[in-house]
Amino acid sequence: MIFTIAARLWRSVGSSTEVGRYDDNSFVVIVESVKQPSLLRSLGLRVAAAVRRPVILNPYSTSPRDFRGDMGIGVARLPATRESRAPSRQTAAADTSFHADSLGLAQEAMHEASQLAKSACTMASRCAIMDAYSRKPIALEEADLR
Repeated sequence: MIFTIAARLWRSVGSSTEVGRYDDNSFVVIVESVKQPSLLRSLGLRVAAAVRRPVILNPYSTSPRDFRGDMGIGVARLPATRESRAPSRQTAAADTSFHADSLGLAQEAMHEASQLAKSACTMASRCAIMDAYSRKPIALEEADLR
């Protein structure tokens, strides 16, 4: 099941996108940039539809069975990172600090996405994002993504 779901995720978002397991119950998909908010909505809903399609277990046996997972999709956004600068007066400590800050933001985003995915299981589309104004999970299709 894990490999099937990972393959569906990978095909849904494109072969140049990173897909991996976050923990025992979740995957993470890293999309570097989405230029238009409507594309983010389309991508999230496409992923939700792909991973929720039934999987045929033992397709070549005399009694194949369908497995349908009920999964939620959490969409978290990272703030834009700092532009790379010329190495004029940068110190090793500043580079290390920037790297640590970036890792911290990425971990926060993955945790937020995991929490949103749990909330998404109660939504019709099974896809949630954090509302920018109320900071509460809302269905991706209802989000104002300006």
